[in-house]
Amino acid sequence: MALLRTSRAAPLWEIVLFLGTALAIDQFLLDGNRFRSLPEHPFWILVLLIAVQYGTNAALLAALASTIALLAGHVPPQGVFQDRFAWLFEVCRLPLLWFVAAVILGELRMRHIRERARLRTELTETADRERVLAEACKKLSAVKDTLETRVAAQLRTAVGVYDAARAIEKLEPSEVLLGVANLIRSVMNPEKFSLYLLRNGVLELSHAEGWTVEDSFPERYTPSATIFQEAIGRQRMLSVANPEDEIALSGQGMIVAPLIAPDTGRVIGILKIERLGFLDLNFSNVQTLKVLCQWVGAAYENAQHYQAAREQSVVNTQTELFAYGFLSRLLALLTLLAERAGFDLTMVVVRLENAGDLSGEQLASVPQAFGRAVSRVLRKSDLAFDYQRTGTEFAVVLPATPMEGARAVVEKLKSSLKDALEPGVPQARFGFGIHTIHEKQASEEEQLELHHV
Repeated sequence: MALLRTSRAAPLWEIVLFLGTALAIDQFLLDGNRFRSLPEHPFWILVLLIAVQYGTNAALLAALASTIALLAGHVPPQGVFQDRFAWLFEVCRLPLLWFVAAVILGELRMRHIRERARLRTELTETADRERVLAEACKKLSAVKDTLETRVAAQLRTAVGVYDAARAIEKLEPSEVLLGVANLIRSVMNPEKFSLYLLRNGVLELSHAEGWTVEDSFPERYTPSATIFQEAIGRQRMLSVANPEDEIALSGQGMIVAPLIAPDTGRVIGILKIERLGFLDLNFSNVQTLKVLCQWVGAAYENAQHYQAAREQSVVNTQTELFAYGFLSRLLALLTLLAERAGFDLTMVVVRLENAGDLSGEQLASVPQAFGRAVSRVLRKSDLAFDYQRTGTEFAVVLPATPMEGARAVVEKLKSSLKDALEPGVPQARFGFGIHTIHEKQASEEEQLELHHV
């Protein structure tokens, strides 16, 4: 059965079965002269069917088998008056006709077979081409959807970039660094990035996002490091898109950009992106990042200048309170006076706890509201200061006020702050901390009196 299923064995079996059946019929049912008495020889059926079904080779095989079946052991004798050539022609006439028919009809069939094979090949190629085109169409559709999403995201991100850029325009260096993370996420959408600041001639890690325990990125770069030499020494941006920069990065990141203040050329630090999406690594984003790094450098330097100026000032013109830089000097003087004169000295620290829930206008109104509140509560000798975070942290120095009196001042300050903030910022929440700077010591007479009692 396996042979019958194969294209090469099928005609052989058909020839054998046909000739075997025909010879059996001739031997047992007819006169046994190989059908020579019939007007049309039945072997023509075999040759023609094999030719039109299987082609030239199988047809020639059928013609050869038919010739053998016709002549083997049964060659007609030559007549007495018959010419040899006439006898040979008579013997070979049918086989010759069978071979001619096998060649002609077989070649016609072979042409059909070749044509069908060609069509089948073309059909297969067409199906493959259609499959490839369908896959390409799907990929193109996916890319189109991705690009549409990116375009829509970029339109939405434009506002986000603007808001993130405003977030770095702060007067505190620490707040500038906090705004840098949002800015980088809005522009580059990195999976992993870090910020290093230049301190004492060494790049030290200041902020990192996306790092895992499996990562082994260094937390500091010394002047001997290649990244330090390129980014700080030569003030170059490094990108894995450039073969030379890829060698310098040594697998520690995809982009390294120096934070440079454009006015002074001073290098603040570097921004390093360790992992970034393929579509986000393009020329436009890299150039935008370069400009943003200059923006960050300028904002950070301006914040440092402002902080230095504020530390030297006495009154903060923004909040109309005493400046934070003046607090340490005045507190040192009051502490010496308290020790010498023997009075209590306490300080109350007030912190805005939900600054993230307030808008920019609401945050700007908090220092003025605090100034109005303390002016109604504090004595002439009490002093109100900006504290570590301008606009959200304040300090109140209370000379000659013990801990109990400081608690009473806190209660009054809470009520006054609530009244001052009620119109514009009713949801503001404050935390209060009381610190004893100097505690009055009892005199010898007071100690003796207490002893007798």
